[in-house]
Amino acid sequence: MSSPLERTSSNEGGSLRAPRKASSSTSLSSLPSRFAQPPTLKPSSAEVQVDLSSASSQPHAASSSRSSTHNDRPKSVLPAIQPSGPAATIPTKARPRTSIIESSQLWKTSAAKRAEKEWAIQTERALYSDVKFKKYIKIIETVLASFDNVSEWADFISFLARLHKAMQAYPNYNAIPRKLIVAKRLAQCLNPALPSGVHQRALDVYLHILGVIGPDGLRRDLHVWTSGLLPFFQYASTSVKPTLITIYESYYLPLQEDLHPLTKALQMALLPGLEEETSEYYERTLRLLDGVSEAVTLPFFLQNLWLTLITTPSVRLAALNYLTRRMPPVQDAKDPTALVGKDLGLLVRGLAHALDDDVLLVRRNALEILVTYVQIDKPMFKSFIKRPDQIILLRSALNVVLRKDLSLNRRLYTWLLGSDESPESQISFLRQHGLDLLHAGLKQDFEKNTSNAADRQKPYRIFVSLLDKWEIGQSLTGVLALDAFHAISLAVARGQEEELMTTAKMLFEIVDPFLLYGRFLEAILRQFQPDAASSASTEAMVSTAAVTMSRPTEAQSPLALLCFVLKAFHIHDEETKQIHVPLLFAAVCQLLLQQLQQSQAQDDAAALRALDALELLKLLVTVMPSRVFVRIASTASESETAPASSAQDFVQRARTFYASSETDSQQAARNFPSFQDSGPATSLVELLGAVCLESGRRAKDASTGTEAFVRALDVFADLMRVVDGSEAAEEIALVTTAPAGTEPASTSKLPWDATSWAASLLPYLDHVNTFAEVERIVEVLISCRICRALERPIQLDPPHILDRIVVSLMRYLAPSMSPYHVRAVELLWATYKVTQRSRLETAVTQQLSRGTGTAKAAALTAFGTFWRLSEDVSTDELRTPLLVVLDKLQSQEVDERQQAEVWLRANLRSYTKVIDPLLHMLVSNRAVRSASATQDIDGISVAFTQVQEPFNQHLVDYALRTLSSFVRFGGLNLTKALATVSLTISQSTATKQLIKNETVAASSSYLDALLNECTTWIRAYPSSQLQSSYDTALATTRLAAVDLVHCFVQRGPPHPKRTDELESLLIEALLMAVQHNATEVQTRMLPTLQAILVTTTSPSNRPDLTQRRMSSTSESQSVHKRGDSLGRSEVDVSTGSPVIVMQKPAPPSTTSPPPKQPHRLLLPLVQRGLMTASNRTVLPHWSDFLLTTTQLYRSSSLTLLLPLNRTTCELIAKATLELGASFVPGASRPTFGAELVVQPQDTPCSFLESDLLLLIHLAERTWMLAASSPHVEAHNLSTARSGTKESSTTAASPIISNEKVSQEQEAPGLLGLVSNVFSSDTTGDEKADTSLDGRDRNLHLTVRTLHRLWTFCSTELSHTDAKSLSLDAMTSKVKLRCRRAFERIYRARPADTVESLIHCWQASVQAGHARDETATRAVVEILDVVTPSVQILVTFLCDVLGARIAKPDVDRARKNSPSSSTATIVSNATLFLFFEALLARMQPQEAVQVWPVLNNFFKDFIAHTMSRKVHVYPMLRLVTAFGEKICLTTAIEERRTKRDLQDHIAKLIDSCILISGKSFDPSTWIRRSGREGEDLDKEAADFAVQFHSLEDEKRADVFHAEASASNAVIDAINHFLATRGLAALRKIQMDADRIQTIVSNAVYYIVAPAARTRSNTFEIDASVVAVISELARTPGTVKAWRVTVADIFGDARFFSMPLVTAERWKPIVLALMTQDKERISDLLTRVSASAAATNIFANRELEMLSRALNLRRLSFAIFAGEQDTFLTQLPLIQEKLVDLLRSSVSEVLHAEVYLCLRVLLVRFSARNLTSFWPVLMTELMRLYDQVATEPEGIQQTVDGRNLLLSTLKLLDLLVLIQPEDFQINEWLFITDTIDAVYPLDDFQSETLLDQLSATFEKNSRHPTHHARRSDVGSKRRLRLRLRSISSVGELLPFLHSISQTAFEGNYSNAEIDLEDVDRCLLVDMFDSGSASQDLQKASTGS
Repeated sequence: MSSPLERTSSNEGGSLRAPRKASSSTSLSSLPSRFAQPPTLKPSSAEVQVDLSSASSQPHAASSSRSSTHNDRPKSVLPAIQPSGPAATIPTKARPRTSIIESSQLWKTSAAKRAEKEWAIQTERALYSDVKFKKYIKIIETVLASFDNVSEWADFISFLARLHKAMQAYPNYNAIPRKLIVAKRLAQCLNPALPSGVHQRALDVYLHILGVIGPDGLRRDLHVWTSGLLPFFQYASTSVKPTLITIYESYYLPLQEDLHPLTKALQMALLPGLEEETSEYYERTLRLLDGVSEAVTLPFFLQNLWLTLITTPSVRLAALNYLTRRMPPVQDAKDPTALVGKDLGLLVRGLAHALDDDVLLVRRNALEILVTYVQIDKPMFKSFIKRPDQIILLRSALNVVLRKDLSLNRRLYTWLLGSDESPESQISFLRQHGLDLLHAGLKQDFEKNTSNAADRQKPYRIFVSLLDKWEIGQSLTGVLALDAFHAISLAVARGQEEELMTTAKMLFEIVDPFLLYGRFLEAILRQFQPDAASSASTEAMVSTAAVTMSRPTEAQSPLALLCFVLKAFHIHDEETKQIHVPLLFAAVCQLLLQQLQQSQAQDDAAALRALDALELLKLLVTVMPSRVFVRIASTASESETAPASSAQDFVQRARTFYASSETDSQQAARNFPSFQDSGPATSLVELLGAVCLESGRRAKDASTGTEAFVRALDVFADLMRVVDGSEAAEEIALVTTAPAGTEPASTSKLPWDATSWAASLLPYLDHVNTFAEVERIVEVLISCRICRALERPIQLDPPHILDRIVVSLMRYLAPSMSPYHVRAVELLWATYKVTQRSRLETAVTQQLSRGTGTAKAAALTAFGTFWRLSEDVSTDELRTPLLVVLDKLQSQEVDERQQAEVWLRANLRSYTKVIDPLLHMLVSNRAVRSASATQDIDGISVAFTQVQEPFNQHLVDYALRTLSSFVRFGGLNLTKALATVSLTISQSTATKQLIKNETVAASSSYLDALLNECTTWIRAYPSSQLQSSYDTALATTRLAAVDLVHCFVQRGPPHPKRTDELESLLIEALLMAVQHNATEVQTRMLPTLQAILVTTTSPSNRPDLTQRRMSSTSESQSVHKRGDSLGRSEVDVSTGSPVIVMQKPAPPSTTSPPPKQPHRLLLPLVQRGLMTASNRTVLPHWSDFLLTTTQLYRSSSLTLLLPLNRTTCELIAKATLELGASFVPGASRPTFGAELVVQPQDTPCSFLESDLLLLIHLAERTWMLAASSPHVEAHNLSTARSGTKESSTTAASPIISNEKVSQEQEAPGLLGLVSNVFSSDTTGDEKADTSLDGRDRNLHLTVRTLHRLWTFCSTELSHTDAKSLSLDAMTSKVKLRCRRAFERIYRARPADTVESLIHCWQASVQAGHARDETATRAVVEILDVVTPSVQILVTFLCDVLGARIAKPDVDRARKNSPSSSTATIVSNATLFLFFEALLARMQPQEAVQVWPVLNNFFKDFIAHTMSRKVHVYPMLRLVTAFGEKICLTTAIEERRTKRDLQDHIAKLIDSCILISGKSFDPSTWIRRSGREGEDLDKEAADFAVQFHSLEDEKRADVFHAEASASNAVIDAINHFLATRGLAALRKIQMDADRIQTIVSNAVYYIVAPAARTRSNTFEIDASVVAVISELARTPGTVKAWRVTVADIFGDARFFSMPLVTAERWKPIVLALMTQDKERISDLLTRVSASAAATNIFANRELEMLSRALNLRRLSFAIFAGEQDTFLTQLPLIQEKLVDLLRSSVSEVLHAEVYLCLRVLLVRFSARNLTSFWPVLMTELMRLYDQVATEPEGIQQTVDGRNLLLSTLKLLDLLVLIQPEDFQINEWLFITDTIDAVYPLDDFQSETLLDQLSATFEKNSRHPTHHARRSDVGSKRRLRLRLRSISSVGELLPFLHSISQTAFEGNYSNAEIDLEDVDRCLLVDMFDSGSASQDLQKASTGS
């Protein structure tokens, strides 16, 4: 907002400072600036003379000229007028601005009046030398002294009588002695609380005084006598009001022009007499105001009246009453400024404030003024009031609609719509005169970003209220609806939707949808066609006002805005769904197609516009009902004659529709061109299909082209679903009117050529880059196939269509595309459902048999993924591809066999799904006719089956061979599965049919059925008729059956010696294969090597033992599903391997040979085999190999198992990183909620779900075997260590290398000390074993690795992301497998497992790093899984901490030494903090369960280990955390529980208080001697550093050295006591006496020592201040702390503290003053106490300083409270301050009084300070008069200057906050009228501050700059921010600008910055060195 000066400059078009020609005449445009210099008065001699030029020259010349005015005082009032020459002789600088003033007007100039006033003052001063006048003075002083004895109202009358009598004794003098004191006493006698008799006597004295001094004396002493009269008028009773009006009429009105300075004050004083028209004195008061108006001119009077409306709410009603009678007719005036003043902005703001008033009558009268004088169609409003001011007035007027008052609304609508009652005229009037302003005003309110929720809602509520008036709402919706919703969208983006959305939803419901969506269509047209959209839409669609809307930009895209509307608001209106949504959908489709069909390349804006349009189409089609497209079939004749559908112009249809719907929505709805016809519906489908094809064509043109193509296809698929829904019977019934019970009407089909369109779309499948494109294309094709509304749906059966679909989808079933596997499989099965039977099977089979070898291998891998993810579906349709895979298993080609094996290992989940087709082949090809027969062989009868008819021998052979190869592949697990799975659970339809036909027994297992078939064919022989033709064939079949049976049994091992040779050979060959990435060689070698190793490690080479060992490494599986790889599922240690957990291994016999050690190259081999990236595809082979091999080398933990475990953990960590990078969420485009994110390229991931499961299983198994292995042989120990270190280093990975280094430095955990909690913990002897150290390190590594993987499994993706399906499917299984691994590891080593998890928790909360909440949450989840209950975990932690703390100090110091082999990886600090976190998240019911354990733990600690004070503070945190939980239960009501808890907390808090008070040894933690003592001290210091660095990462940088640990603990203890410790005492319901004792100890040990500082400044630690603050909040403890706090408050250094600390002391001092009632009285006593009365040797200066300091304490005490906190003590405070003002105290104390007055102004309501004003005004006038007359006495001393500065700061505050009691006296100090910015030509202000300015300028040696600061557009603040001044010249900028600053503050109506006011007061009270800097930063920063 511009200042009034700037507005005037802009109005006049020229500079106000430009010199005018001498001959120019006075005009309004020549008004000078307030900043111009005052006029020059140059006496020509010692006699005072008035130069003619001084009356009419350029009014504000140099300041040096003005200072010369006061050099010589006038001796005569008659000026000696010298003859003046012609105008040409006048100097340029003094050339008059107006013509030469005539002599008759000379005495009216300001120069003449100043000379006259100077003469009057000089005359009065001359009287003081008269002897009689001195006697007069003495009499008056005697009378005034008697006022001190006044005690009741009769005394007032007596005093006034004596004063009146004394004045009547000297009627000859026209001056009153001691006039300031007399005026003050008279003003006090006019106190409204006194009776009217006292008022009448006081007015009699006033009458006498004014009669004696006459008009000249009143003009001279206007400020003296007026200050008491003006405020009294509104309180005057009926009996005394005539006398008061007589005074105004008789003595003030004759002053005429001299009333200019107090015009505003007179208005404030007299206007209360106009509030009631029936009042007795209404007319007389009105005439009095008219007289003032005539005296000062009407424009000047009215402009000050506008200012009064702004600043004084109490007189607004009376002011409006006056305006109603006296407002000139300005509406049609040619120049209204000549009638109401130059600045019409004042008129606007005055009326705006009246319209915003809370009083209903004020608003009503203000609206009457608008309707009568400020009509919006009149020239005054349209031409003379500027547009910003018009908007201000309009916005204030619109606020009245929120009052819901009919009288207000009627007047407002009359103002906006005109006086004509016809709707057409009103609408026309609004569009012509007010609609643009309505749009601009409400739009500004929409865009305003305020912090107040009510202010944010107000413009929307106004909009909603205006919509109730149809004449306004229709036009306003057209121009404002989009702006409103755009503002709502911005507010939602800023997070402000909670309070705004209710109002927004109401607005959306009430807005006419025809108007709303019509404007949206127009805006969208302009966005797509910025050049050609205006003309057509202007004529047809919208009104003239709507065209004035700004065109939408990309920042305000109507497409994105409509998207937001559709998302934010629920559309339930059927009319909108069936009319507007389809229209907009079709129009946007056509506009989008036109844009896409442009030949030139699209820019980024067009691409983003296309994305927004597609997103809008998606939202529209989502809400579009299917019945929109219901097409009732016509008769045959009509269909024959119906023309073919042609292309529709949907944009023109929408334009025509909305153009006709502007006035009658119902008629427009009836004229809606619906889509219930095949022609428009077909055109729409064709249109959207063209959009899809064009988007695909431009997919490569822009970076967002792919996303646009995908979005277009997505919209098309949704449209097809909607169109298909139109064929539903329920939708047809809603459209037709057929009676119930009849058949639904038939519908016409869409004659769209879907086949041709699909032919154009299919080629895009060959060139896609992302899965999203393939997904959407397939969805679209399927939707076109199943759509019932199409006349000719697409057929997907042709090979050229289906093959392309299958190829495209199988491309995304490759291993590197794992995120898309699930969705691709879903699409394949969806395609199968819409095609003919076996078509998908044929297409997949063709992919497996076509192309090159690489293509076949890729197709085979893809089919494997298809098969694996179809485990829950019947796969009969995939029989042929499956048989192709099984054929490869027995192929002669090595590559094909390896491919089949890899396929089966990776993808097979259920054996039965593979066996089903082969079993069906065997059963269905049995010999139809056969007979049982026997044959005797040497007396033995052998039974056989005689085949009597031919059979399909080739299929039987094929089935048997395939089964043999498969069983050989499946091994033992397959046999077990076939033996346990029944045929009845098969998902195969063919198998179920066999059971139904009783071809096979339903109770048989698969193994039984297969063995039966094998038995049949083994026993089958041909009959005599078939002997020749089937003998060889049956022999072949028999051999195949025997081979199949043989595959179910194990074969024997080879010779041991040969086995050793093969072992070395194969290990070396495998190393070469790994080196050269020969995966095929590995898959053949690994099973062979595995068998060899089993043989070499078997003691007796017995097949039965080997069988048992292999069975122990195998894993049981559930029902019919096999494991994750190689036919084995995860190993269940608790059930499948009892050797590991259930029993410990027996010690080796002394007679048996030592166990065989692994080959020296075996470990490097397996490490390279696992870590090599190219081996990822054969990872299942390696896993199976290792799972079997590691069982054979249990005793080789250091040389094989532990290094292998580390390698596996590294590989898991690497997989976790790669998965995290692959599944990272894509970045969303910054529009209103882009739901679909398409990345420019797909992110590959080589790790599969099965790989992770295998690695987790391998890591768990290797560690479990190492943990259960016996001791390592002594002769092998050193070799094993070196070998392990070398091999682990060789295979190390950089993923966790840093952790490995730290683990080598650290030793195993101390949590193993607790051996009595978990029975499976290892013994102490095993801890000492070297191998066990390695096991512990590997345990910690394994736990951390699994914890990282668990943390990754918490990743979440958007449900719209295709990768989310795969991620969800994978993480659930991985998390389940991790859970099982944790459970098994925990059962083996519970203590070390928990310790490792706590270490992970420590790493996630480590200071100096960002806290990883996901990792922390993962630790908690894992502990919830592995620990049976919280009680066990709490018991465990209690025992561990108890054992650590209770251990002897020397052992504990050695234990925690870094060089110790038993050092812990989890410190005590981490345990304490984890324990606290565990208690904090514990449920209250669980707290009751663990209370017995914790109670014993707390008791033991308090009883035995209190000397370990470093642990006292963490223990207090534990007790407090537990107490906060148990207080939420009923257990706290139990007496024993409450007593024990209270005892624990009380003792620990007392100990912490002692520690904080440093009552223990101050030098070290515990005084020790020797090396052990140093270790313990260092341990304690390290514990403190670790604890606090983990406790609060913000404090982590504080703990750098050991020396800071003690102070850190003390600071933390104090902070904890202040925030939680002391508050916990109230929660646990501790007795008041015990709380009192604790508080007393805290005061004695913490507060009191901290206050005894010897520094020059008062510095207390922030933590101690926080403790004091908490003590003050503790009820019932004031006696314990009040003395100490009072002593601190009474310290002389208290006000030297920094401002930040001072803020913390406010609640403390407030509590002291409010809880101790005598403190305020004591402070007041100290302020008024005088040491000189009792001690004649007292130093007066020190006494004044002491009293000033006590007064400042009083000021701070009041400042610390809220509004009116000390209201009861206010009379006593007022009495003391008045006494100090009257008494002759020093300037220092006097300055403190004014500081205290400033505090009172901001801490008490204005109505409570009324009695202050007479005394305050008198004292300020006295002081400034003294400065003006004797400036040297004030200016030469520092205290005098500070006193002057303090008074000016008080005035600065008064001018800022503008209390009404001060406003009526404001004219005494500053220019409060319009003269402040629009002065007359010869105006010169004569206020008190202007006199000070003149005095200071005269004595100042340096030129001053009239600089000022502007608060325009920001909060209003204090101007005078100096702490002290060295010269009064520093005050000149403030004195020069204060008047205009006050005016501009009122003009701008800016909010007062009350926080800045408080900050300034605080700065003035505290003398810290940084106070001024803080204030300066605060003022400039904001």
